[in-house]
Amino acid sequence: MARPLGEYFDRVWATDVCDYGFEGQAAVTDFLIDWAADAPDVDWVITNPPYRLADDFIRQALLYARVGVAVFVRVAFSEGEARYRDLFRDRPEAFDFPFVERVALWRGVLLDPDVPVWRPEREKAEKPTSATAYTWLVFLREGAGQTIKKRIAPCRKRLTRPGDYPPVPDHLRPPSEAPLLEIGAGN
Repeated sequence: MARPLGEYFDRVWATDVCDYGFEGQAAVTDFLIDWAADAPDVDWVITNPPYRLADDFIRQALLYARVGVAVFVRVAFSEGEARYRDLFRDRPEAFDFPFVERVALWRGVLLDPDVPVWRPEREKAEKPTSATAYTWLVFLREGAGQTIKKRIAPCRKRLTRPGDYPPVPDHLRPPSEAPLLEIGAGN
């Protein structure tokens, strides 16, 4: 996310709990620690938090962001009595932007949804898909009145540029279609 955000914002301060090899990562840190005097000086916190910690990420981010917080979460994040009570009732999101087309996310790897990958459990190559629906929830620091919901129309193909996706990792490449040369006894 940091790379395209850098095309819009003057500065992007990218952190994560691990070093995943992104050259623009500013720090390896746990976002949920008490930052005290080292709190980030930012207008926005934009994140794809771990699902089970998303509530905590939102509350923490609202302490630091001068303008707001945008979180990329499953649509189902908006459900649940406990989450309503603990987050949404007193701090509703200002905007809800659900994706109309499914966002293909696979744990630990970035894949081009138009390039087939090998699925050993199915013994065939398939284009990456997802059964999960995602949305962007935007919380404003000053709070919100009523939530504005606007669907994100299909746009991936229009917004994708060459080089946005890395090559398919070796372990996900379809096996070679080349015929095997068998050499038997006596040949």
